[in-house]
Amino acid sequence: EVSFDRETGEVELPDSDYVAAAGPGRRPWRAQILAVWRVLEAFRVRRRHARRRVRLVFLGGTPRWVQNAAGCLGLAQDVDFLDSRGGGAFQRARVLTSALAFVHASRPDSSWLSAGEAMRRGVPVIAPRTATAMEVFGDSALYYAERSPEDLAAEMERLVHSDHLRRTLARKGMARGQAFSWEGAARSLLDVFAEVAGATAGSGSRFGRVGADLGFGYNPALSSHAQAVPYHPG
Repeated sequence: EVSFDRETGEVELPDSDYVAAAGPGRRPWRAQILAVWRVLEAFRVRRRHARRRVRLVFLGGTPRWVQNAAGCLGLAQDVDFLDSRGGGAFQRARVLTSALAFVHASRPDSSWLSAGEAMRRGVPVIAPRTATAMEVFGDSALYYAERSPEDLAAEMERLVHSDHLRRTLARKGMARGQAFSWEGAARSLLDVFAEVAGATAGSGSRFGRVGADLGFGYNPALSSHAQAVPYHPG
């Protein structure tokens, strides 16, 4: 199982292959709670017919109720938990990188960030078949019916037993995951600034002239009050 040595700061990885998923956090939304339950249900369904033993590892904040739920489903010996306070970001990244796959289960949580990180590290992603997820992951992920643990179990089983599929998704995910890096986000933001500056630097307002000097422009749609602010050079 995953264990953290607080003296050495090292994480001991499971002795068998595993699939990773994001924990719901300390104060989860209802959607996150349902998503985690579906992941556990899917893992139980998969275990009934599995030809290969695989563990499930939750990353990040995982409340006690998740561990209790795993026990109630008979998964106590198959599910591990890496607390966000144990091992830090480096060890968490190490656990994620060694996973066979990452299950992205819920919408409004940090699971999106974890999924993007998994893609950049060459870890295949399994995501719900929603418009948002399909727009984000494109053809670099496998998809399952959001409310169907059986469908998620089938996709996990498919990925676990196909080295070729994992390599293909890893290659596509690494290429697509660059768009989710901090550098990529910064470039996108600068592109927006440049576009706004180019569209508005020619405005005749005093604010517009100041913005042009600074490399930006004024968008009158953003604030009607800003034009009334007097300009005092120097």
